[in-house]
Amino acid sequence: MHPLTEDGARKLGLQVVLERIRDHLVGERSADKLDGFLQLDGLEAVRDALATVSEMQDCLAFDDPFSLGEILDIEPILAQLGPAGLALDGSDLLILERTARTWDELSSYFLERRDKLPRLASLIETALENPDDAPDLPWKQIEISIDEQGEIRDGASSELTRIRKALASARTHARKAAMDALKHAVSSGYATEEQPTVRGGRLVIPVRAEAKRKVDGFVHDASASGQTVYIEPAASLESNNRVRELELEEVRECHAIRVRLSEPFR
Repeated sequence: MHPLTEDGARKLGLQVVLERIRDHLVGERSADKLDGFLQLDGLEAVRDALATVSEMQDCLAFDDPFSLGEILDIEPILAQLGPAGLALDGSDLLILERTARTWDELSSYFLERRDKLPRLASLIETALENPDDAPDLPWKQIEISIDEQGEIRDGASSELTRIRKALASARTHARKAAMDALKHAVSSGYATEEQPTVRGGRLVIPVRAEAKRKVDGFVHDASASGQTVYIEPAASLESNNRVRELELEEVRECHAIRVRLSEPFR
């Protein structure tokens, strides 16, 4: 028996209340829950639901305040995980971090108040596989590893720390080699007083087109006017190669970190 049918709810004006609630929901799952709100099987189920609502009212009125923070829809993000080995990007991991943090804080709040809020604590326990075990907090690792812009922090792994230190050093050496080559080209009249630039991921120097054969190196590009060519000095080749190798290592390590951070949510 369903004491509250849709027709009965409409006559009581409950549909208006439900529609106002719907305006505050986030995600399809919340909407599904609301659609099933009237499907309470019997009078005792109705009384039990009202008692739970009353318990929440008392909690909000008389207990310590708690915040739900920003409620975000994570279903589309979780749908991206698929097979093992796939990784979420940093911005999606931050959304999971905020959602998981909110859940952990909320569950701890109600479980610590089992005696005062038994019905609400029971709802939390139903959602938790092992409510008495120490909680797994994957969001803490995301917080440590991902910055506010969704970029991976240097200290996300010891390997990434090593790579980025080596990369900074390699870039310094590559820039110095390019600057030395540019100064020589300028003093020889082959280039104007400019700075090295990057073409195709390689540090190059701008050289007058008519002097390109006088500078030892490899042409990577030319200006729109054709008056300037961009040459990778031979003296920079080894340093540029090292920079590129480390950049690829950084990409691989960042991917591995994002895979590791994504795994607990799979």
